Amino acid sequence: MRKVLSFVLVLTLVLSSFSMAFAADSTSAGLSDINGNANEDAIQVAYDLEIVTGNPDGTFLPEKSVNRAEFAAMVTRALDIPDSALAGYTTTSFKDTAGYTWAVPYLAFCQSKGILLGDGEGNVMPGRTVTVNEAMTMALRAVGFTANSSLLVGVWPANYVSIAQNNDLYDDVAKDTTVNKASAAQIIYNLLTVQKVAVNTDGTTDKLWTGDKKDEVQNLLNSNLGCEANEDEILGTSGFGYDDAIINITKNLGAYGTAYLNDDDEVVAFTKDSVALTGKLSDNQKEFEVGDIDYDISDSDNDFATDPAYFVNGDLDKTDSNEIKIAEIASYAAINADDGETVTLNVDLSGKTIKDIYSVVAWKATDKDLADSDVQEDITDKELLALDFDTDDDDNIDMKSFELVGVASLDKIAKDDVLYVYESDDDDVIRKVGVGTETLEGTVDEIDYNDKETEAETITINEKDYDVSANATDDAKKVDVDDDGIFYLDYNGEVYDYDGSSSSDTYGIVRAYTPEGTENFKVKMYTSEDSTKTYTFNDDAKDIDWTSESVATVSAIVTGAMIGYSLDSNGEIDEIDNTAVPYNKAATDREVKISSSKVLVINSTSYTIDSDCVVLTYDNDVKKPDDVAAPGDLETGWIATGSAVKVIFNDDKDVIALYVDNDYASAKDDAIYGVINSRTTAKNGDGDTVYKYKGFIDGTAFTYLTDDEKANAPSSPYFGVYGFELDSDDAITDPIEDLTDAKYVKDKESGYIAKDAVITDLNSDKTIITVGTDKFTVEDDAVVYKYDIDEKEFTTAKLSSLRKKYTVSLFDTKGDDADGVADVVIYYED
Repeated sequence: MRKVLSFVLVLTLVLSSFSMAFAADSTSAGLSDINGNANEDAIQVAYDLEIVTGNPDGTFLPEKSVNRAEFAAMVTRALDIPDSALAGYTTTSFKDTAGYTWAVPYLAFCQSKGILLGDGEGNVMPGRTVTVNEAMTMALRAVGFTANSSLLVGVWPANYVSIAQNNDLYDDVAKDTTVNKASAAQIIYNLLTVQKVAVNTDGTTDKLWTGDKKDEVQNLLNSNLGCEANEDEILGTSGFGYDDAIINITKNLGAYGTAYLNDDDEVVAFTKDSVALTGKLSDNQKEFEVGDIDYDISDSDNDFATDPAYFVNGDLDKTDSNEIKIAEIASYAAINADDGETVTLNVDLSGKTIKDIYSVVAWKATDKDLADSDVQEDITDKELLALDFDTDDDDNIDMKSFELVGVASLDKIAKDDVLYVYESDDDDVIRKVGVGTETLEGTVDEIDYNDKETEAETITINEKDYDVSANATDDAKKVDVDDDGIFYLDYNGEVYDYDGSSSSDTYGIVRAYTPEGTENFKVKMYTSEDSTKTYTFNDDAKDIDWTSESVATVSAIVTGAMIGYSLDSNGEIDEIDNTAVPYNKAATDREVKISSSKVLVINSTSYTIDSDCVVLTYDNDVKKPDDVAAPGDLETGWIATGSAVKVIFNDDKDVIALYVDNDYASAKDDAIYGVINSRTTAKNGDGDTVYKYKGFIDGTAFTYLTDDEKANAPSSPYFGVYGFELDSDDAITDPIEDLTDAKYVKDKESGYIAKDAVITDLNSDKTIITVGTDKFTVEDDAVVYKYDIDEKEFTTAKLSSLRKKYTVSLFDTKGDDADGVADVVIYYED
């Protein structure tokens, strides 16, 4: 079943409130057109229960209108009336059923039970689109509210509308006059947990219960659909966990109540007798604070009666405690909660008093980031932020194995959405995904700092207060008053990241300048945009805080200095936003090393090179700037003595601008490399017998015919990479170089060769591969191939596919210019 569906039924006719979760099967056939529909969950449940049907082509047509005969059939199926019983309803007194022979058993059954009365003149109008009021009336009559019930006050339809509202039958039903298939499924779904009643001849209406002690509400779920009830259970504990359920338990994790089991002892539904409160324990440990509401803890000085369950990220985390003290909730939250204090308690609640605690549930993001442009490709690969989704028997993402918050479906996640991904420790799969889709553009008006007065805790943007998430980036935590730009909110509505509109991606090298104090202070720079531009500081230059930590002093603006800057609308410099860090090495120093296109090492400290880093180069022969490059163009190695290196860092100490000798920023060679799956003999267009090669070059499939019997390639796939030549027409000539033995990535210092190596660790974007204690760098645009051992065949893959314990070989295809950075990766799973 596909997703958990949960809702709270506030029943005026029931002695206590409860909620119910139901399951939809992710492996159900058909229904290809309901993804993203507002009533998707209800449709899937009703379809799995065979209450609604699909079409032969696999569609459901959720917007298609439903007529009265069709809805009568749905109600009858919801009552689980067997075909043998319907066989007795072959005729009906309704006189307008011509053309609806298929519907006569359903119409007759509904007529006999008082579910369908017609117009009083013998007509049932089977082909007329059913109205919402008619559908609600038929549904309520199906659970016993027949026309003579004393609870039906007033005239139709108001009498039935009132009871339908009290029983939440209108929840998620489209506000239309008539009913389509999606709304019909929703009405039926809402009906499943409505308490059944019996109406006596005098109109007295009695609620129906199971058992003599009235210990359980009788509804369609248990009295018609044959579910077995297990009372006093906690969802997520032994016997009622992910592996024991075909519902998504995450949304109701830790709830106390009744589990409904099918014939295979699988949990298919769960009715809650507990209330979930999400908040934090007060400082005096006598209240649980949920927003502006304080709930009193009745037994705050003693142990509670139950043995509560503790959950973290979907895992049952703590089971050895026989008692719980209030103070333990605070310490538990401090370790396991996202913000160190907010948890969910499933409780026995009386008014605003917590009488008992059944479970404590905490969520702590395993990883968090802004979604990149490849996010949907990652989801196709069944992962998010390099963490894995659980899969079903068909190797699709198991939608019941995790909770999705913030968007309706995974395909709605887009670039720059804030992602919080929560992974379980027990089985290393995703249990929850929180997606923040909202951004704000504005100015910080006010900041409320944390106790240490070092980080923003609440910021006022455009005169509205926003909490800063405990997961927030340093950019968000370190904002200042008057900072303006874009603020990214997480799924809780808290600020996660900040992108300052004044932050510059424009950098330059000072070529000439007028001294400090001179009127109309000017600088002439070589920049990433214009190598000859002369810039003037605007009239507010005197307001620039030249002595702040993030701004170079004006005296640092000298010939050869590197600065980041932004321009106002007049094209004048209005802000300098970073400090250049020069490294001018003596002849014996070895201070700076380009370890890879992602890592710069300065004095043995490694710094990440931002993917958007601006690389400015200079010609050491003529001693002046000459080009603009990109991180991918960087050549690795120690910077030669006598070469100046200038660096600009952002607040996270990532390299965002680099000035380097052009010897270290030359474009990579144009050689092409690939893998060969097979070499067979075939006939060419002239009928000659030739060799036929098939495989991939630079990740693209190729087929190549040649009559060279000495072509350098195996007759069957081989775990190696081959170099290829192109002719003047860009057609492939013979494979020219077998790199299998000669060109594995080799770290020049350790001598380690990454050949058939088992991965022991990976960084988040899979560009740093650890084998044992050795780390290897992989280009972020490396070509990746997966080798299928059984099929003896290569297929293309992505870096994100790599996992710990995979066997991997890394290749550097730059020949004599090998720099220890892999640009071709082959892996296989043992």
